[in-house]
Amino acid sequence: RSDKVSKELIEAAQCGNPEWISKLVEDGANIDYRDRLGKTALHHAAEAGKNDALSCLLTLGADTEAAFQKLISYGAPVNKRDKFGFTPLLIAAVSGSERLVKELLQAGADPNL
Repeated sequence: RSDKVSKELIEAAQCGNPEWISKLVEDGANIDYRDRLGKTALHHAAEAGKNDALSCLLTLGADTEAAFQKLISYGAPVNKRDKFGFTPLLIAAVSGSERLVKELLQAGADPNL
């Protein structure tokens, strides 16, 4: 069951559905589950440009340490706002991740957005 909901989590991330993501995590999905290519839901959300899903996964505790460099290399939108107007840089700052703030700035995040 856990593997099944974890695989569904990747699909929910690709679709950009935060409500479905939250429900799957609540139902026991491993938020850091890796598919056969080693990608997590966070990777898939970034590749699909689903910023709402990215925000949701980050809020729910997805492992940003392991995923950050890969997300940037996949072209994650470092300045794209979610439906609330939040950028990845703002989310990193509010969550208190000084390291991620520095890395986002190095990756081209605009602190003036």
